[in-house]
Amino acid sequence: MSNRSGHIKLPGMVAAGYIPVLEAHLAAVTGRPVLPVSALQSLASRLARDGRDAGLFTESASVDLGADTNSAWAKSCADTARRAWDQVTRSGPSGVAVDRDGSVIAFKPLARDTLGALVNQPYLAAELEPMLRLGHEVLPSGVSEFAPAAGLEPITQVMGGDPADVGYRNSSGMRMSTSRPVHTTADVKVTAAALPAAIPEIARELAARILAELRTRR
Repeated sequence: MSNRSGHIKLPGMVAAGYIPVLEAHLAAVTGRPVLPVSALQSLASRLARDGRDAGLFTESASVDLGADTNSAWAKSCADTARRAWDQVTRSGPSGVAVDRDGSVIAFKPLARDTLGALVNQPYLAAELEPMLRLGHEVLPSGVSEFAPAAGLEPITQVMGGDPADVGYRNSSGMRMSTSRPVHTTADVKVTAAALPAAIPEIARELAARILAELRTRR
């Protein structure tokens, strides 16, 4: 179910506590259900297929499907084992969910080594863009307007820097002074018809908002 800030509370998602997970949200602004409960279970199967096509799930990943009275989802909790200090991994929770009001969330783990993840605006925008495109693919037909938003949690092992340095460093920079998640505000409306062409610009803006919020946490 989506909350007032436009962020879906995904049932059954258990994120590994140390893995930074990036979220892309398309929050419906209709304020009313556009999907019947009877459609949610079959929708979960479509989410799994579209998630694989979009590269959100690898071909070998096990994907859990589910639905309740509010949402349908497909999620994977891939291998989260810790590896060598210089080994880059992208394993961790990933998924996509749709709320009955038409709101969509997609999420994926950031690339990291044992010192954490490094992020900058181009990197975050590049990670958000395919998730926003997936969100557009699964956006229910009854949604004419939505508000984009993004999230990142936990942030305890997220630092500003060049993501290309992940796996090639032996010390970390300044860590965040708080573990409170970053959630941008869903304060701009976009029409569903305008979404495909607007996705790159939306991704850049959401990335800039995440970085601006991270800078306040140092």
